[in-house]
Amino acid sequence: MNEYRAEGDSFLDHIITSDKTWCHHYKPESKWQSMEWRHVNSPSKKKFKMLPSVGKVMCTFFWDRKGVILLVFLEPRQTINSDLYIAMLTKLNARISGVRPEKKTTFLFQHDNARSHTSLKTVEHIVSLGWTFVPHPPYSPDLALSDFHLFGPMKDWLRGQHFPSYNAVI
Repeated sequence: MNEYRAEGDSFLDHIITSDKTWCHHYKPESKWQSMEWRHVNSPSKKKFKMLPSVGKVMCTFFWDRKGVILLVFLEPRQTINSDLYIAMLTKLNARISGVRPEKKTTFLFQHDNARSHTSLKTVEHIVSLGWTFVPHPPYSPDLALSDFHLFGPMKDWLRGQHFPSYNAVI
């Protein structure tokens, strides 16, 4: 908090965060998106209840105030464990050098308390990269900036679009 008081909004340029979300092959339009203007006497359209498709892809985002730095899509039936997350962090480190060279080691890294993120192996890797880690407060609701400023607009844009395969979603 003292850094924010000293630097103001430029302090926010030093933060890189990560989060993950499911991207469905098909997600129906919301009621808001499917609304249309009609004359009072015109018949209403029948709208059938539709569910999201079973096909989905887990996407992990690493981003900062300027935008997305790295996207990592999991293979079908793959789960995130410490080894996979460490591989993602290694990719992120290489990507930061190319996209945000001014941040090579001068940033604060923040992610949630998932087991793969808090394992000793992962923490040691973050330390070996020279990053400053900002812990996620325990017992806090899992409401990250990603939920409001990244995933909401992204999912609104994806609603109503059909993707026939895993590769099409990516």
